[in-house]
Amino acid sequence: MARVYNEKIFKALEEEFDTDTRIPQIQALKEIIDEAGPGLFTADEVNHLGNKAIEHVDKSNQRIGDNKEYSKQEQEDEDDELDAEDIALLKAEN
Repeated sequence: MARVYNEKIFKALEEEFDTDTRIPQIQALKEIIDEAGPGLFTADEVNHLGNKAIEHVDKSNQRIGDNKEYSKQEQEDEDDELDAEDIALLKAEN
């Protein structure tokens, strides 16, 4: 059952972009793995999961960097300027 649940959650995680949704998905994966204990995955599966985890962290770090850069940019038009609410939203996403 742990394999089936992890497969479904992992697939949903791959398609999800909302950070607030991704966090509980990742926590669920961890809890299932912890509960199942050793021997759940083969060495190849562990490698694959590890590589995917690194990809997700890299994408997250890239998004954080993009958000920081965007918040620093001077807008050409006053109407395009970031206000305090916009900056707070970027910080919350990071």
